[in-house]
Amino acid sequence: MAAVTVSTFGVSIAASAASPVAVGARPVTLDVDASNHRVFVANSLATTVSYFDASAVSPTAATIAVGASPSAVAVDSGRHLAFVTLPTMNQVAVIDTAAAMPTVLRTIPVGANPNGIAVDQISGKVFVANYGSSTVSRFVGFDPATAVDNYASVGAGPVGIGIDRGTQTVFVSSASAGTISVFSGTGATTAPTVATITGVANAGSIAVHSNSHRVFVTDSTDNLLYAFDGLSSSPAVSTITGVLAPAGIAADPESGEVYVSELNSNRVSHFDGTLAVPVVTTFSVGAGPRGIAVDSGSAARTVLTANSADDTVSRVDGVPLVPPMITSGMPPEATIGVPYTFQFTATGRPTPVFASNLPLGGQFNLNADTGLLTGTPTTAGDIVFSVSAFNGALPAAQSDYVLHVKEAPTPTPTPAPSTMATAGSGHGSGTGEQGSVEAGNRLANTGQDVSTSVTFGGLALVTMLLGLASVIWIRQKHARN
Repeated sequence: MAAVTVSTFGVSIAASAASPVAVGARPVTLDVDASNHRVFVANSLATTVSYFDASAVSPTAATIAVGASPSAVAVDSGRHLAFVTLPTMNQVAVIDTAAAMPTVLRTIPVGANPNGIAVDQISGKVFVANYGSSTVSRFVGFDPATAVDNYASVGAGPVGIGIDRGTQTVFVSSASAGTISVFSGTGATTAPTVATITGVANAGSIAVHSNSHRVFVTDSTDNLLYAFDGLSSSPAVSTITGVLAPAGIAADPESGEVYVSELNSNRVSHFDGTLAVPVVTTFSVGAGPRGIAVDSGSAARTVLTANSADDTVSRVDGVPLVPPMITSGMPPEATIGVPYTFQFTATGRPTPVFASNLPLGGQFNLNADTGLLTGTPTTAGDIVFSVSAFNGALPAAQSDYVLHVKEAPTPTPTPAPSTMATAGSGHGSGTGEQGSVEAGNRLANTGQDVSTSVTFGGLALVTMLLGLASVIWIRQKHARN
């Protein structure tokens, strides 16, 4: 498994830390209403939830009576509701986060010893991990008459829970079983199909970055984090090592920055959760940080930690969003009938997506995720269009372009091969033949090769002369006798 070791280099954001806010006894978790910056903190050794305005310079926390030993908090920012688990009462308290003086609206019975809790910001459904019954309860948080489903059975001792708001997939960590249970939160009835991811010993808190669909799980016993692709049916689980006793974890929904509270080192580690091999840096917070949250509604992306050892909440400016900037120049000209590609590029945090006013069904198409322009042009001329880049940070970027499409070049005709014969220039007196043979070497009347005729004629003459010489020699010999 791939491993990343925490380092303390890089640009620190600790210098932007504001003064801590005093809250109730032993705060363990917290969450924030991103629309009004109100923070709600579960004080586990009290019967209260503390709340304050994170955007104030020097806020003072007030308290809400909720019941014994509040454990976990989740906020629905769009509907201004906070949900608090009460393990000893097997209930969830519902708080109006927009009221001038927030109070408990109602309590909802759930399973045994409810621990982790998460709310789907899209549907408003709330999911509760019941440690004592190894189940997940589900209800509609904004409906006062909601019915509670004993929705799913999961691994033994569930503690953490997270939701991918893009796919509405629910992830539940079970420390006792060393597993992650995965199921869809959209089912109309109970008993959804539950998949199990193994190899995650001591699985604790969960954070899901919905834009990249990556899931992160703490393991405080082994001082590491688990990470995997939440879209995969059989994900490969990698580890990020070197974090010291990771307790809480949160992912900025826009930037993808992941923040991890380190219980024993009084610091927060953070890294870009969209990267397969991230660089991890740290900043200091209060004593014994456990719960952690990001105010995604603030320009500073304020990071908040519930410090269980000194009963405070730390506030630190997080990694900000960076508005997009288009960096690609004018595309080169295209040619009719020739496949064309051009890569538009842009910087920004998070990674921008692209849009264009190119006509639908036209000669070219722009991939919104990658910025790659492709097409095979069919009509010559100039195409005037604009490209925009967006990433949630303002202002968005826009650039105007002109793409010239030229006619395909006219092909040069290839001369046809000649069919005329080439006359020979030999030494004979006959008529020449086609080709490269010297026709003059052939006899005019027979076509016989002259050189061959001369050769055979010479041999015959020599033979005849030798025969005649032999006859003369014999006659002379007889005459002497």
